[in-house]
Amino acid sequence: MFNDLIQNSSLLIALSVLYGILTRTCKADTFGCKIIGGILFGTITVAAMKMSIQYNTGVIYDGRSIVLTLSGLFGGGITGIISALIAAAYRTYLGGAGVWAGTATIFTSVLVGFAFRRLHYNKPELLKIPMLFGMGVVSHLCMLACQLLLPGSAGVHIIEEIWIPVMLVLPLGTLLMGLLLATDKKRLLAEKSLRRSEENFRRSMDESPLGMRILTSNGQTLYVNKALLSIYGFSCFEEFTQTRVEKRYTEESLKLHEQRKEKRKNGEYVDPEYEIDIVRKDGQIRHIQVLRKTINWDDTPQLQIIYQDFTERKKAEDLLLLLGRSTEQSPVSIVITNPRGTIEYVNPKFTETTGYGAEEVIGKKPGILKSGEQPKEFYDNLWKTIRRGKEWRGEFHNRKKNGELYWESAVISSIVNKSGNITHYIEAKEDITEKKMIIADLKMSKEKAEESDRLKSAFLANMSHEIRTPLNSILGFSDMLTEDSELSQEVKEEYFSIINRNADNLLQIIDDILDISKLDTGQVKIIKRPIDLLQTLNELFVQFQRKISETGKENIVLKLKIPDFPVSMNTDKVRFNQIVSNLLSNSGKFTHHGEIEFGVMEITEQQITFFVSDTGIGIEKAVQSAIFERFRQATDSTTRLYGGTGLGLAIVKNLIELMGGEIYLESEIGNGTTFKFWLPIK
Repeated sequence: MFNDLIQNSSLLIALSVLYGILTRTCKADTFGCKIIGGILFGTITVAAMKMSIQYNTGVIYDGRSIVLTLSGLFGGGITGIISALIAAAYRTYLGGAGVWAGTATIFTSVLVGFAFRRLHYNKPELLKIPMLFGMGVVSHLCMLACQLLLPGSAGVHIIEEIWIPVMLVLPLGTLLMGLLLATDKKRLLAEKSLRRSEENFRRSMDESPLGMRILTSNGQTLYVNKALLSIYGFSCFEEFTQTRVEKRYTEESLKLHEQRKEKRKNGEYVDPEYEIDIVRKDGQIRHIQVLRKTINWDDTPQLQIIYQDFTERKKAEDLLLLLGRSTEQSPVSIVITNPRGTIEYVNPKFTETTGYGAEEVIGKKPGILKSGEQPKEFYDNLWKTIRRGKEWRGEFHNRKKNGELYWESAVISSIVNKSGNITHYIEAKEDITEKKMIIADLKMSKEKAEESDRLKSAFLANMSHEIRTPLNSILGFSDMLTEDSELSQEVKEEYFSIINRNADNLLQIIDDILDISKLDTGQVKIIKRPIDLLQTLNELFVQFQRKISETGKENIVLKLKIPDFPVSMNTDKVRFNQIVSNLLSNSGKFTHHGEIEFGVMEITEQQITFFVSDTGIGIEKAVQSAIFERFRQATDSTTRLYGGTGLGLAIVKNLIELMGGEIYLESEIGNGTTFKFWLPIK
């Protein structure tokens, strides 16, 4: 029986090889292939039963258990069922006492194979030798158990007779046949995998968004894909290969191409990744990034060249670079924050303006610049505006790192993504501190110009009156002196006095106009000489005392304050007398009673301080700073009541400054005025 089982198993192994050859021609995963596999396994099983060993009448043994176990293992459910049905039909046809035992053996063998297939996740080719042998043992133990279906005690008797040759031969046959099928299955899967890989490679080449070109070492083009034809604007492979290389490159890129080609020819290293500019069929210039590598193509090493058109990306990169440079070199401060208001970027102008470096403010809020001089409502309105996606414009009064306050004009807007959600806020700010100062200065200058224009108009009107008044008096009294010969000597003397007084007034007006003109044109020269200060002040006292008497203001007491020791100083006596005289005249004009005092207040080694004080009407605080301006008096009503050109104090201030000194005043309405000025001793 040993020899018969071995011969039967050998035949089955040979027949199983046929199964492997036939199954290669069809796809294992299709329903049709599974049916064909079932028929093949069933046919092999029938062939095995035709060469069976007949133990008793109707009781036969063969290698069907090997074939059917492997059909369940390698073929799966459909293949196993078909092969089992074919084998069972044939065994039923043979009939005899062993038909039930034989049929049971057929179905248990398929079930064992299928069970081992499921245990290995439908991948029978992965079963190792011990597992295949174990499966053979299990299958044939089941076969022996099926012999108990024989009539009477024949089953037990037969099991005792055949179990040794069966368990020694048939599991080994299962192992050998299983190894052959597993090896063939692995080879088939490897071939399919390779075929699929090649197909995928070709497909990936054909459908790749990158341009692909296969080139021989001597420069012959073997293959180009659709993407490369599209990049160049060609319609087919032939059009590409028939277009001369000179027409496919720009002049500069062609020159670089020839240089690379020459280097390769000389064995020099050439970077496999580089950029070129190509000329499309329609004349467009495209920027291309190229990568060269060696691959196996049709079992031969060839060059694969990958082309990527990055024209649009380069434009975008150039634009981003331009925008980046514009931001970095912007003459205004740029601040970018996230939606929570945390600073993520500041440009160099921000650092220049605020004194804060980028590392000091990134991660912080813009409130670091707040001066505290703008209300909370101001910032609430700002956030309310930009959170609605609207643009905010306004001015900040901020504080620099060094504590200095400055003004900024700002525009803040939101940056939104494709979904319309705010991702960032961008703030463009310009330091307008100097501009504000210029505007303020211009406004002040405008106001001063308007005021000066008004004062000039008032001055001209007043000047007309001031000149006409003494001139009319001079002309009137002169006519009276010449026309009326009967005037007494006393009356004539009075008329002469009036004429002289008005002539002096007219002369003073003319002198003031000439002096202010000379001061404007720089024609006034200070000639310093040593003077006896006490004598000079006494002379001024006598002159002004006489003038008070002539104006009829005998109720005003004139006082002179001088030191009780000789004082000499180096100055221009004429201009000094003019300064003091103008100040005394000013006090005399606006003082109706009380006293006027002048003289020396303080003497140091470098300077002497003088004063002129009165108990007159005083000057308002609001106009004290402007009282030394030209054509300016305390008020327009002052001009109407007291007359004058408004040039006296302006002349005094200009002369004192020209002589190296300074003048200032103290005054209250109704409590008089004190003018103080100092001059250098030398």
